[in-house]
Amino acid sequence: MDVIWLDIEYSLDHMYGVWDKKAFIDPAGMMRALDARGRKLVIIIDPHLKKTDQYYLYKEAKSQDLLVKTADGRTNYEGECWSGQASWIDFFQPRTWQWWIDQFRLTKQRLEGNARNLFVWNDMSEPAIFSGPEVSSPKDVRHFPGWENRDIHNINGVILHNLTATGLTRRELGTRDAAGQAGVSAVRSC
Repeated sequence: MDVIWLDIEYSLDHMYGVWDKKAFIDPAGMMRALDARGRKLVIIIDPHLKKTDQYYLYKEAKSQDLLVKTADGRTNYEGECWSGQASWIDFFQPRTWQWWIDQFRLTKQRLEGNARNLFVWNDMSEPAIFSGPEVSSPKDVRHFPGWENRDIHNINGVILHNLTATGLTRRELGTRDAAGQAGVSAVRSC
C-alpha cells in the first residue's frame, strides 16, 4: 500500500478539512505515523462549504466575500449538497486565489494534520448541486466580475484544481534544511 484515500466520511458533518474526531482522534499523529512508513493520505475537499459559522472555511469565505452570487450579483448563492445547505467558492475572484493556496501551508495549520504526505482530491467541481437544475449550478449564478455560470461552467473547477495543486506544491517552500529535514524556521511567504 502506498496511498490511502478518504472520502467525505473523514470530515465532521461534511466540513472538508475538519476531521471527525470520533473516527480520527489524532490526525497529526496519524500523518506522522503514515509518513514514517512512507505512506501518503488523500482527503477529499469539495468546493461547496457547509453554511455555518462553525466551519472556518465558510466563515472566512463569507466574511471576505469570496462566494458565488445569485443572479442579482450581490447575494451569496446557496444550494443543497452533501453538507446540507451550502455556498460555493468563487474561484474567479482574484482575492480567492492566495486565500485558497494559503489553506495548505504547513505553517498555517488551518487544515489539521496537514503534512507533506497529505494530498487532496478535489471533487464535484462542476459544481455539483443537488438542488440545482440537472444537479448542477443554475445558469444565471454569478462569478466575479459578473460572469454567468452558463459561460464559464467548468472553468471554475479548473481554477480550483490549479490553486489546490499550487497550494500543495508551495506548502513546503523554505521548510526543508540542507539534509532534507522538515523545519519551520526558514519559512517564507508563498
